[in-house]
Amino acid sequence: MFAGFHRQYYRDVLNPKAQKLALAACILNVIENIALIGLTFITSAYNYAIHEKCFMTFMITSEVYMALTCYLLSKERRIPAGNVESRSLRYKYQLLVINMTSFAAAGYFFIRHNRHCEPYVYSAFAFFEYIVVLTNMAFHTTCSLDFHGRTLLIDQNGFDVIS
Repeated sequence: MFAGFHRQYYRDVLNPKAQKLALAACILNVIENIALIGLTFITSAYNYAIHEKCFMTFMITSEVYMALTCYLLSKERRIPAGNVESRSLRYKYQLLVINMTSFAAAGYFFIRHNRHCEPYVYSAFAFFEYIVVLTNMAFHTTCSLDFHGRTLLIDQNGFDVIS
C-alpha cells in the first residue's frame, strides 16, 4: 500500500520523463519489503542459504531504492519542494550516507569475523548492522514529511492521495 502512495506522490511531483524510474523505485520498495518478510520468518539458524539471499536482496534493493529516491526528489521534480519536503530530502541524504557507510563497515567486520574469528569483531558487525536497520527505518519514516498536507482517501474504488 505504501508503494502505491509513493507511486501517486511521484506522479504528482516528478517530471513525466522520470516516471519509469519512479516505477522502478516503487518496485524496489516492494521487493525490499518482501525480502524483509523473508528475513523475519527465516532465521539464519533455520536456513542460512535462504536467510543470506533474503538479506542480500534486502540490502541491494534498499540501497538502490534510497539512492534512486534521493535522485528523483532532488533532480527530477516538476514542482518545487516545499519547506517540509526540502527538510525530508535533507534527512534522506544524511540517512543514505550513514546507511551506506554502516553497510560497508558491517560487510568489512562480517568478512573479518569469518576469516579470523577475532574477539569483539562480530559485535562490531552487529553494531553496524543495527545502524543499517535503524537508518533504513528512519529513511522510510521521512515519507511522513513527503505526505505532509496530503489526505489518503480509501473507498470502494481503491485509494488516492489528495493534495
